[in-house]
Amino acid sequence: MTTALEQAPISVLREVISRFFDEAQRRCEQQPAAQRRTERRFHRSWPLAIRLHRGGVEREIGVALHNASQHGIAFLSPLPFETDAVVRIRLFWHDEECPLVPAVVRHCTFGGRGYLVGCEFVLWDNEPEELME
Repeated sequence: MTTALEQAPISVLREVISRFFDEAQRRCEQQPAAQRRTERRFHRSWPLAIRLHRGGVEREIGVALHNASQHGIAFLSPLPFETDAVVRIRLFWHDEECPLVPAVVRHCTFGGRGYLVGCEFVLWDNEPEELME
């Protein structure tokens, strides 16, 4: 069941993303500019919570941040994720009042001890159908 807190306005979600990125910048090692990325990635491992729907059941799992940019994150997960799946991310996992930020899975790669999952933050004016289940 979705609460009012999870249906935060876009401006609130943007504020959460901005606060998260500022914290990542402050606490993380910056990826060298020589990489092929158009945006800098900030690396640091810290816990995140991912809420997803699988088999008609909503669940929240713990994952570890791999890197962050202004438009998305990559995390390490014990479970695979389907490309284009919509997930909700609790960027500040310890803060139950923090709204969940919607993101779309852009890639999922097996890495021997788990999966590296890259997500792009997405903000909608209205909830997409897959989040209304």
